[in-house]
Amino acid sequence: SYDLQGFLSIVEDGDVFQYKEDVHNYLMDERGIPSGYGFETLACSDFPTYIMFDITNKCNSKCTHCPHSTTFVHNNYETKYLDFELYKKVIDECKGREIHFIRITADGEPLLHPKLVDMVNYAVEQNVGPVGLTTNGSLLSAYKSKQLAESDLFMIDISLDAINEETYNKIRY
Repeated sequence: SYDLQGFLSIVEDGDVFQYKEDVHNYLMDERGIPSGYGFETLACSDFPTYIMFDITNKCNSKCTHCPHSTTFVHNNYETKYLDFELYKKVIDECKGREIHFIRITADGEPLLHPKLVDMVNYAVEQNVGPVGLTTNGSLLSAYKSKQLAESDLFMIDISLDAINEETYNKIRY
């Protein structure tokens, strides 16, 4: 079965997934399901091609659509930041590998991490692949924007969440 128990039995038996290419060049797993997001591909069988860093659990916003706002905030959680040395170690492991994308995001707001710009710069300098940042954008000051613009960041994904101020204020409070 393809639930947790099924996965564990595959791992315990030492079996590996078998992939084949379909006519559209999508890799398909042994069930015939396309792996369009790249997580179940031959390229990922030895090392992931997409690396995502959740660098903090702290957020400066409370959004109605965000599980962070409805769970963590109410549980008096301890604010945590990904250790910069651990981050560098993972980036170093990516060197010489086929990495399609490095995404810096968070269970909270990545712009709150005190080492965010250093993290972006380190990944870009190591030339491990395109580096992107996902943020709610509310902390993008002129100074921080300039730092990120000068970093050779591949992209910044900014959540808009609404088309007008009234809806925005209902969603993000």
